Amino acid sequence: MVAVVVLAACGDGVGAPDATRPPDANVGLVRVRFRGDVLEQHDVFFQNADGSLVLATRTGVDGTANAYMAPGGYVTLVDISASTHHISTWAQVQPGDELVLNGVNPGADPTTTFAISIPIDPGAGFYGLQTSCGAENVSAAAGTALVIELGDCRGRADMFVFSVGAGFHYLYGEDIPVKNGGTVTLPPPYSVMERSTVEVRNAPPNISLMEIKQRLIGEGHSLFEPFQTGFGYGSVQVVDGAGTVNFDMPLPPAGTMLTEVSPSDGLGLGRQYVARWAPTSASTTVDFAAIALRRYVTPPRYDAPTHSITWTEEATGTVASAVIASWTFYRPEIGGNFQWQIFAPRGADPVIKLPVLPDPQYLPREHDVIVQPYPFVNIAIDGGYERIRGKLLGSWVAGKTWPAEGPSGNVVYQELTAGSGVE
Repeated sequence: MVAVVVLAACGDGVGAPDATRPPDANVGLVRVRFRGDVLEQHDVFFQNADGSLVLATRTGVDGTANAYMAPGGYVTLVDISASTHHISTWAQVQPGDELVLNGVNPGADPTTTFAISIPIDPGAGFYGLQTSCGAENVSAAAGTALVIELGDCRGRADMFVFSVGAGFHYLYGEDIPVKNGGTVTLPPPYSVMERSTVEVRNAPPNISLMEIKQRLIGEGHSLFEPFQTGFGYGSVQVVDGAGTVNFDMPLPPAGTMLTEVSPSDGLGLGRQYVARWAPTSASTTVDFAAIALRRYVTPPRYDAPTHSITWTEEATGTVASAVIASWTFYRPEIGGNFQWQIFAPRGADPVIKLPVLPDPQYLPREHDVIVQPYPFVNIAIDGGYERIRGKLLGSWVAGKTWPAEGPSGNVVYQELTAGSGVE
């Protein structure tokens, strides 16, 4: 059994969601935000790297809680829905972190309402708008102004307008000022699609088919979605580890393109994906020899004596920089589940240590039924765990479009294949 830290405080031991700054100069403010239908009264535990308690609190009316923490600690938030306790933990938290967890039913975000006008493309019968803050049918905006409502554009947005009729043409605008009540006018000329080539090299020998997707992105959001073979989506037949596919793609000089590669067969215990984003280019090469992760040998298991998750992997390949590990324990006497996910950095050894939470109800007991970890994802990214620590929990799962940030980057991640020894 794991040890339990008892809260030494009056009442239920829960402090206010807004912490008071202590005199220790080594600490800094860490804030966690829950986004869902019910924002307040979610248990939050701030713990030091050794597991000692910094603050036990609950989210306030705005869904946030904060504490002053030293580097390297844990933050855990509990969201209870029906009979399931969703426990989410961030490890190796640093002063200044803003940790965001999207709940099952995220609440409404602020919106931006403005007028947009686009030039007429002769022969076009439909015009669509994709932006970094939402999408809209803007056929009625051709040659005139149309008032539309998008998500919170925060003052600026990347915009992609496409016309369908006399071919597929587009307009692209980067970092366009957008404000409530304002007007956006996108000038001509329209551009045409260009040829984009994706080459795969040194794929694992058991892979014969790769799925390829390319997107034009802005501020991490898709501006051009792959929607049919030949337009940013297709498969590569892999022969002797190599294959090539061609697409017709929008390639605006100032744009950013996200290329995602995933195997369609020969999965074994793990399925490895590649996501790469960079300034738009007519040629993209994905060389697995330089980036492939160490493949899983045995699936992950929860180890009760050490309160950790362990697995084994091959000795060759890239060591991941982060892990998202999910596991479940079922408590028969309450007829409910505890689903715990932890986002943590990777060390040299394939093990993730879980914090001992100060409330014993959130820790596995002797007669609880343990469901071995799944889903389970190892991630290697330029910039390491530091780059993604506060951004993935509750908002991304393996196989979903990678939430690219910045002008360029490279991610390789390996999910555990369903049914691979998972109980």
